Amino acid sequence: MDYAKAAELFAKWKALCEADNGALWGRDLHTPLIFVDRDTREAAANVGDGEGFFTRQGDVFVGDFPVDEAIAATAIDFKGMRWALVPWEMIGMMDEDSLLNTMSHEAFHCIQRELLGKAPSDGNNSHMNEMQTRILFMLEMFVLLKALEADGANRHNHIKNALAIRQKRHENCPNVAAEAAFEIMEGTAVYTGVKIALPNPAAQIKHIANYVHMAKDMQSLAGFFGYVSGALYGLVLDAVGANWRPTLTATDDLSKILLRTLNGEPLPTYDSINLEYYGYSEIVAAEEAKAATYNALVQEMTDLFTVAPTLRMFESGQLSINGQIIPIAALGTVLKGNIEYFGAFGRMNVTDGAFLSRSGFFQKEGTEEKRVTAEALHIDGKIVTGKNWTLELTDGWEVQPNGQNYVLKNCPA
Repeated sequence: MDYAKAAELFAKWKALCEADNGALWGRDLHTPLIFVDRDTREAAANVGDGEGFFTRQGDVFVGDFPVDEAIAATAIDFKGMRWALVPWEMIGMMDEDSLLNTMSHEAFHCIQRELLGKAPSDGNNSHMNEMQTRILFMLEMFVLLKALEADGANRHNHIKNALAIRQKRHENCPNVAAEAAFEIMEGTAVYTGVKIALPNPAAQIKHIANYVHMAKDMQSLAGFFGYVSGALYGLVLDAVGANWRPTLTATDDLSKILLRTLNGEPLPTYDSINLEYYGYSEIVAAEEAKAATYNALVQEMTDLFTVAPTLRMFESGQLSINGQIIPIAALGTVLKGNIEYFGAFGRMNVTDGAFLSRSGFFQKEGTEEKRVTAEALHIDGKIVTGKNWTLELTDGWEVQPNGQNYVLKNCPA
């Protein structure tokens, strides 16, 4: 790890937090933060810890990050403190503004519960992958972007149109509260990163527009939509001068807060909105093209975890996810990409593969079933391998046949 580079980033981020001086959330956002190298597990922190784990080296505090801790862009409890964690490989993947944005995003997660209260338990937002829902959601996002770029009466009209489209989308929505909770949980963190790292309003709009276009290209929106919509609603609330942050809670709905700024003015009917002005036909064409591919992916994942042999695991563990999140109502949440799953049993690494979690994947701990495909499963002592995954077992744990499947078992001597 380049500790001098880490120190430089820490200093620039601290200066941004000092420039905010608590104006955004009434709190100093300069929290403890750790960079961790995924390969070497070298860690660099901006402050020391109360247990003496980190050792000062120049302008940073260094140590070797424990193997039983997940490495992901997140907030963690570690050595008696609450830390933002940023994987070191992001340094080479992002420009500096985006990296400082990510640092601010994860720092907000450190204080989020204290500021907003406890978030509701995980809700199922699998409906966000249904084609008609996606069409209306993307339309809503592009209308909100127009509102952010406009002013005066034009902005006011765009806001009313966006809220009318959202109202139309929610006519048959099974879980409006889960949507709103996800927008608060991740959207306010994205919003915070943008506001701290990109003080220029034009840069903020450009950054969030990139998020909207990322969403448009994704096959699965269920695990991503709140990052976009929550941040957009926050920026639009700022644009209309709403004093929304001091009273915000984890159970609020940002769209309802924006609706209240209209002071009871009625919304237009959905059918009266000029949808083509917002690119409706282009959105529909893009979603129709994705629908067949996505439906095939869902069927492939369903067959993979119900028809083909699998390794089933019922143990508590932590998950680190870098990939696509695909909720399947009858199955659970499929994670497709690079995943770490580890606990008392050992450590599993999935590389460009698929992993099924039948518990809420946002939970740190979970005792419900996890699965990977058992194709080409091979056991060599404590090392178990399969297609796209490796499991390194600790003492007392075994993978055993269980009918056509396999199961992870605790077999103490």
